[in-house]
Amino acid sequence: MNFTEQQLAECFRKGDRAAFEELVSRWNQNVTNLAYRMTGNQEDARDMAQQCFMRAFQARDQFEGGSSLGTWLYRITINLCRDRLRSQQSRRRQIERLATRRPRPGHRPPPPPELESEQGEVSTQVAHAVTTLTDDQREVVILRHYHDLSCREIAEILQTPYTTVRSRLVQGLNELRLKLRNLNPCACS
Repeated sequence: MNFTEQQLAECFRKGDRAAFEELVSRWNQNVTNLAYRMTGNQEDARDMAQQCFMRAFQARDQFEGGSSLGTWLYRITINLCRDRLRSQQSRRRQIERLATRRPRPGHRPPPPPELESEQGEVSTQVAHAVTTLTDDQREVVILRHYHDLSCREIAEILQTPYTTVRSRLVQGLNELRLKLRNLNPCACS
């Protein structure tokens, strides 16, 4: 069934199964891509996309329609990614503490997994540089450049003032320019 955005929102809020399936069909790829860009892991991204739609379904009566369904789903995804990244950082700190207490002779921790390359070495370097940004900058850069959202839409998703989003975007892009200046031999230092 072809729903308009408004029909989809209304039917989804009422728990209509066809509307939910349409919502997942329309937004699954975008939600998965956002989660992948945030985490750098395809398996985690698929898992978070599922969690996003489960949470959306469970909280469907809380969707008031003040924003688009896409904005609401992106907000859920960003929050899931933040939680996952916090959890991973906490786990890493615990592992590091354990490792410093009882080092094993000759043991070296494995290098961090490399990001999957989409278009060769340059894409890998860009993707890696994006992961080194602060969390706030990374979220804004990913939503703007990989999902082509406006700063106003990003502000709505992140529930952050527009000027803060613009500032984070400028700071993030400046950081990326510095980190990637070796990719452009014509770039001035």
